[in-house]
Amino acid sequence: MPLVFDMIFKNLTKNDRIITGDSGPGYINPTQLFEPREISNLPAADKVWLSYSQPYYQKFDISFTGFVINGASGRLTNAAEDLYRNLSPDGMVEQTGYQPGGLSPIHLQGSMPVFQEIDFPNSDSPKDVANVIVQNFKQGLVFQVYRAILKSPTFLMEVGRNITQSGKNFAIVEPLVFSALGRISRSK
Repeated sequence: MPLVFDMIFKNLTKNDRIITGDSGPGYINPTQLFEPREISNLPAADKVWLSYSQPYYQKFDISFTGFVINGASGRLTNAAEDLYRNLSPDGMVEQTGYQPGGLSPIHLQGSMPVFQEIDFPNSDSPKDVANVIVQNFKQGLVFQVYRAILKSPTFLMEVGRNITQSGKNFAIVEPLVFSALGRISRSK
């Protein structure tokens, strides 16, 4: 959609960040880049995908992968997470429940912070969504990434306003600040 990219880049400010969604270029299930490749039985394609993807991450100055899916291919593996270390050193967000076995939902893969998303509560009321998010909050340092589908910027801003007015100690930050805080907290 060249017209969309043109509009986005013409209106981009120094405060805006571009991140990828849906596993980066190609809308892939990362574990299917490694042998044995279910269904196709083709040889490994991880290096091919990396060489295909790197120019896009560089061209659009992307250092954070916003949402990695793996569909019916099961949990991600350490090798699948490693694919993203060079592409998005500032971090990645994985679909709920897909982190490699034995790893915390929030962890470091090398020095790259890895987070797990939480789907937005199913409601058309920003106040109700905010209330559920606030009720899920646990004391201490907690990193939460929420995924909203087909919600307007106005809706999201209203959810954020309700969260910050809840009286709880929340900070809504952009991806690179979020990533830096996550890296620091997990490096201890």
